[in-house]
Amino acid sequence: MIRSWSLLAVVLLVSCTKTSSKYCGLHPEDTATCPTPDAAVTTCTTSDDCTATPETLVCNATSGTCVECDQASSQTAACTGTDPVCGDDQVCRGCRAHAECASGACLPDGSCGTDETVAFVDGSAPGTSASCTQAAPCRRISEGLVAGPPRLFIKVSNTVVENLSINDRNITILASPGARLASTQNTILQVSGSSRVVIHDLEIGATVASPTLGVDVNASTGSLTLHHVRVINNSTAGIRANAGTLNVYRSTIADNLGGGIHVRNSAAGYDIRNNFIHSNGRGSTSNATLYGGLLLEQVVGRAEYNTVAFNECDGLQNRAGIACYGLSSSATGNIVFGNREGFVALDSTQASGNCTFGTTLKLGMGDLGFANPNPTSPDLHLTVASPSSVRDAGGACEATNPEDIDGNPRPYGLGCDLGADELTP
Repeated sequence: MIRSWSLLAVVLLVSCTKTSSKYCGLHPEDTATCPTPDAAVTTCTTSDDCTATPETLVCNATSGTCVECDQASSQTAACTGTDPVCGDDQVCRGCRAHAECASGACLPDGSCGTDETVAFVDGSAPGTSASCTQAAPCRRISEGLVAGPPRLFIKVSNTVVENLSINDRNITILASPGARLASTQNTILQVSGSSRVVIHDLEIGATVASPTLGVDVNASTGSLTLHHVRVINNSTAGIRANAGTLNVYRSTIADNLGGGIHVRNSAAGYDIRNNFIHSNGRGSTSNATLYGGLLLEQVVGRAEYNTVAFNECDGLQNRAGIACYGLSSSATGNIVFGNREGFVALDSTQASGNCTFGTTLKLGMGDLGFANPNPTSPDLHLTVASPSSVRDAGGACEATNPEDIDGNPRPYGLGCDLGADELTP
């Protein structure tokens, strides 16, 4: 009897040792003793050796390991949906540039567009197509809006010449590098009604100053959102928001002689962050303007971590840099520098109004270490020569401003840098 119990104890001991599959099945948290599922994959010579790991079915012959995909051997079948690209680490990921998609259209969710989801527009197309497919693009964005079946995205290439009106339509416009929407008169882009329009990477304006209003937002119940957009060379004004909500992120608003961005009392709100706003308005001519960089009336909104420089206005009512008049609005984290009013050499005030300016730096003259401080062709990126009054001086901003104008993460250092650019190595 004693011998039977001893034998049973030995069996139980063996069956429950900490290296057994039974033990590991009951205690998956014991990673120190039990191998993880990935540890089961060791070496391979062909993809047939990788069938035991469904998430890594491809054999990289060079390293002899099972991976999700291998660009070198064109084994990328696993890369689909919102992860269509085989990355350098041999893991599928979302697209980051239009060139990574066969269609030439990388969508915001990381997937690649198709003729079913994207209307293709090319300003250099012959203008004979109404289908707006990749193979037969339309010439104008307005044609892409009405092309059937209706699509959620429009992809723009080259220069499209038209005065575009978007009314009661939700659409996202994507642009190839260098793509432009231009006209020589009136309003280039008007958004109205219930439209919710999002634009990525497009340039809006002519190559030289033209008697145009770049963007007019009259969306009574809608919105316009600009991501990495350039609004330039519009003599009437860059952007004017009369109704609806205006959002401007990581964009450049420059060389608009009538002023940069004007948000009126009748608008619903605004969010303007991480932008270069420079060289707008006129200060000392017969056509001197009411404002220079930003005029934000009694509307609740945010204008944060922008670099607002070298703008001009007449100085009679507003400062040339930022004029912000909403008690509940935030205008913190900005650099407001070198803006000019009337015949004054350089205005020392730079900003006016009752918004909360917080850490904003307002400086008429000095050296902030810009990459190119020349007002005629400025590059407002920071350099190692930028002073401590700018670098790390913005405090904690990453919760609402996680990226700078170039998409670099904030902060790099003890705190966020002031303005639109976060200095990184």
